[in-house]
Amino acid sequence: DVRVRNQARLNIPNVGTGGGFLSGGMTYAANLKITNAGTFNESSTPMWELYTFRNNDNTRFVHFTTLESFPLDVLWAQVVPEVPKFSSSSQLLVSVQPMRDLGPHGQLIINAPTAFVLFCRLSPFFIKGNLPAGALCSGANNFAIVQLTGSDFLESGVVYQFSLRVTNPAQMKDVAAQWSIRLQTQERELVHETSQVASYALAPVAIS
Repeated sequence: DVRVRNQARLNIPNVGTGGGFLSGGMTYAANLKITNAGTFNESSTPMWELYTFRNNDNTRFVHFTTLESFPLDVLWAQVVPEVPKFSSSSQLLVSVQPMRDLGPHGQLIINAPTAFVLFCRLSPFFIKGNLPAGALCSGANNFAIVQLTGSDFLESGVVYQFSLRVTNPAQMKDVAAQWSIRLQTQERELVHETSQVASYALAPVAIS
């Protein structure tokens, strides 16, 4: 029974005349399907909470404990512009290290903060680097999609680097805005994703 997004309630059904129960000293296990958090901070490990109640009645408390969460594998990625200047257009170097394989027809989606514009449809503006040779790219507004062919894949643990065209905004209202990168299958099933890609500082004049 899931009534709140980050809570799950397991009810023990009444079986026969004696009703269902959990015996003291026994180990019980259950499988839950979860969606992991979009961010993870290693210096502040989140805690899970477990409560038990008698007869499925929240007012009849029995036990409580806290459990340290499991670590999440963060998808490492980085974006570095050729020209970090307001309103300028230049190549954007994208580096990403998948922690899971991305198979044939997979997609790598780059989402920039609002007001950035990405472009990569024409070959001069999409430099494939060490991506598979058949990779294609299309971009519009603040997102771009790198598409793999039916015979290509990205291997976990490998750092892939490529570049595409970016036009920086005329002003940056949210200096803490972050980029996100998502790996997904042809059916748009999530493989790995991060929204912890730091943006870069912009200046009125080019800095080198």
